[in-house]
Amino acid sequence: MRDEYLSLFLPQDILLESFTFPFFDINYTVDPVAMASLFHNTPDPTPGRGKRGLYVHIPFCETVCAFCPFIKSVGTLERIERYLEALHLEISMLAETPLCGSWTFDAVYLGGGTPSVLSPRQIDALLAHIRSAFRLSSDLEMTIEVEPKSATEAFCAAAAGAGANRVSFGVQTLNPRYREMMNLTASLDQIQALAARSRKLFEAANFDMIVGYPGQTEREVEDDMAAALALDVGNISVFPLDYLATLPSFLDRVRRGEYPPPPPSARRWELFHHARAELARGYDAQNMYFFSEPGMPGCRYMFDIVYGGYFDEFVGVGAGAYSMLRGLAYSNDQFERNYTQALLEERRLPIAMATPGHAYEKHYVYFGKRTRADLSEARELGIDTVIAAKLNALEGAGYVARDRQLYTLTPAGERIYAQIMVGFLSDHQRRLYDRVCLRMKDKLNWNFDGAQSADTAAARGLAAFNVMPQRKAL
Repeated sequence: MRDEYLSLFLPQDILLESFTFPFFDINYTVDPVAMASLFHNTPDPTPGRGKRGLYVHIPFCETVCAFCPFIKSVGTLERIERYLEALHLEISMLAETPLCGSWTFDAVYLGGGTPSVLSPRQIDALLAHIRSAFRLSSDLEMTIEVEPKSATEAFCAAAAGAGANRVSFGVQTLNPRYREMMNLTASLDQIQALAARSRKLFEAANFDMIVGYPGQTEREVEDDMAAALALDVGNISVFPLDYLATLPSFLDRVRRGEYPPPPPSARRWELFHHARAELARGYDAQNMYFFSEPGMPGCRYMFDIVYGGYFDEFVGVGAGAYSMLRGLAYSNDQFERNYTQALLEERRLPIAMATPGHAYEKHYVYFGKRTRADLSEARELGIDTVIAAKLNALEGAGYVARDRQLYTLTPAGERIYAQIMVGFLSDHQRRLYDRVCLRMKDKLNWNFDGAQSADTAAARGLAAFNVMPQRKAL
């Protein structure tokens, strides 16, 4: 039964573990701004049904870390000021639409890049604008990502005073060898100071860890997770290293033999689950990535909205920000120059891509990350026959356990959570997923072990596209 299910539904050769869903279909040639305006100009048809989120992207960092796939660059003071001017205008324009004007937002997430590169004055003004422009729930979760070097006492106090009640920051590893390898420049003292500051100023705090570095051993993973728990922040997230998204310079150093070769995929997953087991010694597992002390809330924006169900929607502002509405996925232009020009000179929303279509299966695609689901939403949407068949097959294979109406991943299911996510894609979304994987395989010679292309220009191009938007890339 297990092999039969795997052969029918789950990917067998290459795998994307981290993806934004639904996928963009490049065959749509509609005007993305016009398409999005059709949705923006319609009030919420089911107010109160599902949760609503706002993502705000700050694409600037003091230094660029080697692991990071997100859109960012090292910005000058003048560029940051111009970007913020455009960002404030986009917030105002969205707030005036009938759709966002009818929403009550349950969560706001400021990500990057590094929002803490902003000054206390800038972050205070930005959060104040958000609070005045949108209707926010009384128990709003407002998360801000920060970095230990720039998240000073003054910045954190300004953010907390302006309404941020949750903070998240990247530690990634406390091992000096791997910190140097990934260009993680914050000192241990700065990390410890931010951990203490987070406890003092915010209701909830989280930091991220990564495993699967070149040459990393189980003992090093154990020591890293023990050191992470000792920081006593209350919530830790752990992720496997995605080599496809790392900096071109890092991949070049691997190819030149300056670093050990990346661990094979199976080894990387073993280290990831070994780290999860170590964190579970001190914290409770909330889902596939998050571990917390009892009573510490997780990330509502991420796991209740982005990884939530069909009725959970979010809009994004900022360069490269992604939005997911019922019936439409769209994203802003990721090039900083194009983004600011669209808003400040052309006075239009900077939307660069849009794909119409209903992601009815969203709740079940992200079942692998949340680790639990029931059939109530599938019944409401009329897809329960398809979803139940897959859940029952997973249960028969030993990957899922059922307690009345609740389905939960078993330890065996947790080991293949990424394959299970892909298994719940609809036929159309699966075709898009397969096409993305094939393009990566053909263009980058990519497989389970990451970007292994002998043609370094191709692999460099992919990472350069994310890291330095001003450069031409694949």
